[in-house]
Amino acid sequence: MTYTAYLRSIKNELQRTGKTKKSLRVKTIIEQLGYQRRSQSFLNDFQTALDELGLCANPILDLHIPLDTKIAISIKGVKPISEIANSQLISAKLRDKISVKHYFFYYLFDFGSEQEYERFQACLDSHQPVGTFLIP
Repeated sequence: MTYTAYLRSIKNELQRTGKTKKSLRVKTIIEQLGYQRRSQSFLNDFQTALDELGLCANPILDLHIPLDTKIAISIKGVKPISEIANSQLISAKLRDKISVKHYFFYYLFDFGSEQEYERFQACLDSHQPVGTFLIP
């Protein structure tokens, strides 16, 4: 099987199933292409075939990568839909303000009255320095 035919079958499978990547062991890729060992010319031809078909490999296949390492082959520029949705959801949550009735200090210290707590809170809100002394 030639490089292009094998990689085209992977690309077709990704497009047909809607998956974003296909993970294969280095040893499997080499065997599928009819080789027993890696050489620089094999790696160059493999990378050229990936580029021609608009695919990418992560991590990049090289001479020193162990044979049991999984290589994820994916279509260039395609992001997982869940990743896009998650990033939009997270950014929306970051923009939302969190409303709290009392801050941690309310429960940590005994203010004596609600007015003392409100004055303390006003100092925090105005970014004025507040000195707190803890006496055992």
